[in-house]
Amino acid sequence: MEERKPRDSAVKVRQATLLTPSVPQLDFGTLPSAGKREITFSLHNPGDRAVEVAQVETSCDCFRVALQTSVVAPGENALATAEVDLTDDPKFTGRLRLVGRGLAKKQATCGFVIYAELKVDGPGSAVK
Repeated sequence: MEERKPRDSAVKVRQATLLTPSVPQLDFGTLPSAGKREITFSLHNPGDRAVEVAQVETSCDCFRVALQTSVVAPGENALATAEVDLTDDPKFTGRLRLVGRGLAKKQATCGFVIYAELKVDGPGSAVK
């Protein structure tokens, strides 16, 4: 069983952000080899200025985060979708710890950070 290390070693470090995720960590559960799963969550803007997310970076090519809108008004929520897609690496089994970061366009800080965890079972394993 292999454990993939994310590109960013600071996965466990929480940082101050402009937007607050509805959950601190996404639990993708257990996926089969070459599996794919999507989770929807929201981002809340507790501040008094709009936040524009210019770019989203993730710790793995298999992890994508997309926002329904790039600008979140003060006091408002924006829906976001996180997807893990392991179809390009069908032989991978093990655990993954992933991180996605939304970079704010004008503010000199991170727009949001979302963490995700999952387990990938190999062929013949029972997956729930």
